[in-house]
Amino acid sequence: MIPVPTRRNQRENALKLNYALQIFSGSFDEPHIQRTASQFGMEVTEFTRELVQISLQAHPACGQLIESLAKNDDMIAYLDRILMIQGMCELSMKHSPAQTVINEYIELAKLYGAENSFRFVNVVLNQYKEDHP
Repeated sequence: MIPVPTRRNQRENALKLNYALQIFSGSFDEPHIQRTASQFGMEVTEFTRELVQISLQAHPACGQLIESLAKNDDMIAYLDRILMIQGMCELSMKHSPAQTVINEYIELAKLYGAENSFRFVNVVLNQYKEDHP
């Protein structure tokens, strides 16, 4: 039996899929999700799939919150934006405690984001948590 990836791995896979689908594919249906995942050698769990789909649907609305908190949203790297949107979507799913989710996305920002993006990720996700209890 193949072990199920940890939540952290699933979040990371969802981030990579979100980025790849938005940058390279432009198509977000199930065949594209599966094909993109296989190209990167990723397993798509139900949680990963749900997170990707919700993030893609919520992208415009969540982007508005990011813009309202940013002094200059043109300076936010696209990957950082995707990371924050995915974090907001996971907070709304309420599968894990909010602080755990926020901490995980701060760590992902440190791994994949711009140099100090983890600070902005922290601000955005905490603001989202307060606005959407």
